[in-house]
Amino acid sequence: MKERKQNVFELEKGFASKFLTSAMNPIFEIFFNNVSKFYSTDDCISCGKYEKVCNSNIITLVKGKPQWSGECSQCLACIHHCPKKAIQYGKSTVKKGRYTNPYFK
Repeated sequence: MKERKQNVFELEKGFASKFLTSAMNPIFEIFFNNVSKFYSTDDCISCGKYEKVCNSNIITLVKGKPQWSGECSQCLACIHHCPKKAIQYGKSTVKKGRYTNPYFK
């Protein structure tokens, strides 16, 4: 990575992987590509970082709290960049740690 080499990894998809991808994508779209599970806790300080890091541009500040609308790519940058750990996705992220890449600004 330091040398910024390109095309180091080659991936060949066989029949099984193409089949599994085509079978799993619709399930992912229905059950996991859903913004209704995102919410912010009372710890939210309305910093607006979530708007800046959202690659889908679907988060806006409404009455001091983030609101999600549209199709989410599930990158979870909003969760990981929240300085107060106030953004959650259902119950699954409540006690989970956060990570931000120290080389990404």
